[in-house]
Amino acid sequence: MKAVVNGKIVLKNGVLENKVIVFDKKIIDICDEVPTNCEIIDAKENYVCPGLIDIHIHGCKGFDAMDEDENAVEIISKGLAETGVTSFLPTTMTMSPERIYKAFDNIIKAKNKSIKGAKVLGAHMEGPFINEKYKGAQNPKYIYKPSFDFIKDYTDIIKVISYSPELDKDFEFTKQVKKETDIVLSICHSDASYSTGKEAKDLG
Repeated sequence: MKAVVNGKIVLKNGVLENKVIVFDKKIIDICDEVPTNCEIIDAKENYVCPGLIDIHIHGCKGFDAMDEDENAVEIISKGLAETGVTSFLPTTMTMSPERIYKAFDNIIKAKNKSIKGAKVLGAHMEGPFINEKYKGAQNPKYIYKPSFDFIKDYTDIIKVISYSPELDKDFEFTKQVKKETDIVLSICHSDASYSTGKEAKDLG
């Protein structure tokens, strides 16, 4: 067992001080004294809180999920762990299909490695199914209409797709994604009307 001492323990309804967290694979207890035969970890008056889950991050430490460098996701993972993030979804951008697929391949490799950093949960695909009117920093050259064929080979690694539902003719893409996968659909860079947004929401 291990014991975290000298930390400010963040709970749902407040912060505890002068307490000890005892844990093994899971938290066993929060108590006043260190039990016998515990390895002691000194939090040095820092906050101790549940790990953060970042579901939309393109990169850090000078690296991006779209980099062709196979080590990019691992470096991002280690950088995120320094900030309290314990798991994350590397997020792609609106680029060529080849670049997006290369990013997915790198994310798969990182997910299957034993990285000493934040855990790679899968990929967040932001674009290329977005509205050019609100493209922001996305490249309009690579904007496409929503297409299940575009993602069909990567439905296991993609966990979230951010898209513009008003571009989805008769909501065919939305319906197929919800029927055949566990992917979460999220509205982004969109010019959808209230009724279109609501219809997309009602479809899941």
